Amino acid sequence: MMRRWLATAGLLLCCSEAMALKFKPMTDSEGRPVLAVYDCARITEERKAGCQDHENSFTGPGKGYKGDAAVLEAMLRERGYYQVWLYSGGGNLDEGIRMGRVLRQHRQFTYVPKGFICVSACTVAFLGGVLRDVAPGGAYEVHAYSGVKNWTPERLQRFVSAEGDVSLKNFVTESSDDGMIYAGRLFLYAQQMIGGQPDEERTIEVLANSPDYAKDYLGSPRFRSDFAQMKAEGVGRAHETLMRIERESFETRLAHLKAHADRLGERSAKAVRMLEIMFSSRIDGTAELDQNTLRQNGYINVRR
Repeated sequence: MMRRWLATAGLLLCCSEAMALKFKPMTDSEGRPVLAVYDCARITEERKAGCQDHENSFTGPGKGYKGDAAVLEAMLRERGYYQVWLYSGGGNLDEGIRMGRVLRQHRQFTYVPKGFICVSACTVAFLGGVLRDVAPGGAYEVHAYSGVKNWTPERLQRFVSAEGDVSLKNFVTESSDDGMIYAGRLFLYAQQMIGGQPDEERTIEVLANSPDYAKDYLGSPRFRSDFAQMKAEGVGRAHETLMRIERESFETRLAHLKAHADRLGERSAKAVRMLEIMFSSRIDGTAELDQNTLRQNGYINVRR
């Protein structure tokens, strides 16, 4: 299980249902070639010419589609671009990581121009740029990941039934494992993107000894209290509780990495801090990072 983050094709969402991105070669105001990578869900109506209904967010391979990262790889292999412009409300977190690795492999300059917005999975992909910048008037917005954000009331119903405590217990156990997986994957990714030398074996060792969120939660009064509140208040409360558990599972593992950053190599503390900032906000409480925060914490690295 400890190596699962290296191979898993996760379904965690950072914002919206995974559909697909749109890729459009363009030129900037100085005639230099740029590649605009965007989703049609976020752009204004006048810019939607040529948009398809399915071009709505980051998505990985499946259902006959090879995935956004594979599309990006093919386009960057075909020709070079001065910059890759990003405009998206997010989507599949794993695909954000994969796209970031493609961007780094091709040594791209990632950019969020004025009037563009880059949210959650998009912000993860953005870190793949060797050069990275967000223009004044561009927005870099972050929030926690969630695999349950788009769950329907029907799917949540089992958590408020008479045997909902069993469903909650199973969910907590899975979320605890996912928290370890994504803390590891995102830490190794961020550390590499900011110029550190990730030590995968040491990271696995440290996480293997991290507090077990599921064991601690299920053995505490919170488990019964949360279940009682979910039964009393219904699926809305269940939804909020499950998303909180996802956040706490991740935060528990990330806090352990932070406590052992001195064992994890160059720029490990800075990588942890970036992830703390990026994933601390509720998924329904997206936070825009200002220019000072972006620069001081290494998200952007271009001098103006």
